[in-house]
Amino acid sequence: MMRNRTFLLAGMLLAALGVGAAVADEAPPKAAAAAPDRAPYRIGLGDSLEVNVWKNPDVSRRVSVRPDGRFTLPLVGEIQAEGQTPEGLTKTIAEKLKEYLTDPVVTVSLETINYAPANRLKTPAGERPGEVASARPEYRVGVEDLLDINVWRNPDLSRQVWVRPDGRVSLPLVGEFVAEGLTTGELAFQLQGRLAAYFADPVVTVGLVEINSYTVYLMGMVRTPGAQKLRSPRTFLQVLTMAGGFQEFADSGNVSVVRWEGGVQKRLNVDAKKIISKGTEADFVVQPGDVIIVP
Repeated sequence: MMRNRTFLLAGMLLAALGVGAAVADEAPPKAAAAAPDRAPYRIGLGDSLEVNVWKNPDVSRRVSVRPDGRFTLPLVGEIQAEGQTPEGLTKTIAEKLKEYLTDPVVTVSLETINYAPANRLKTPAGERPGEVASARPEYRVGVEDLLDINVWRNPDLSRQVWVRPDGRVSLPLVGEFVAEGLTTGELAFQLQGRLAAYFADPVVTVGLVEINSYTVYLMGMVRTPGAQKLRSPRTFLQVLTMAGGFQEFADSGNVSVVRWEGGVQKRLNVDAKKIISKGTEADFVVQPGDVIIVP
């Protein structure tokens, strides 16, 4: 009996040693692959941002980056956003707000990314993206744009207003004034001057809630003719794609673009067939108000 127990214990010991050796012989688990070192995202035209200033709802805003790469924030005014990282933009806003608020806590998050090649910066070697972006011409307010007029600590005056077909808007105390053709900074400056007759040192900012004047029109042999409202620059091919492309018997080699420049109507002949064959090399950015006619 004792001898049987001895053999049993010996067998169990050998089995345990065998398992241990097998485990020792196994290769150690491989470490998880490191995440790729990605470049930080840089804000582009048409991106929607949420700017939150902690415990300051009057300053916090949801904003879209305009075609000139900027947006407007109460107190701060115009801010260059295109080409900045969200982290860099957060620091920029916090620094500007220190003039008005004690230790402002700011966060900037991306709500939507309006990625398109026409919106991306092409930065020359040796230059920073923000510096290139600041060279864009300032956006000028157009008919049907929706403006956010903020008069600091005057909620009875602050409001969102549409630019009427005659290019004007109305505001309490101020009355009617022309908005079309002005930058948001110029508009804010004019309003400050008018309100100074009623308040001491009014602080006015004008932001864009919706850009509706950046519209192009398509007619003829496209699948979805009509108006295409754009939030940011788009190329000829991109706009055609948004309209569903050509119909079956469209004459794509004989397209016309009607454009107003300096009050003069111009007609451009466009060979869309050639542009499609060459790709982005021959593509071009359409202008607000362009009418694309496909026979």
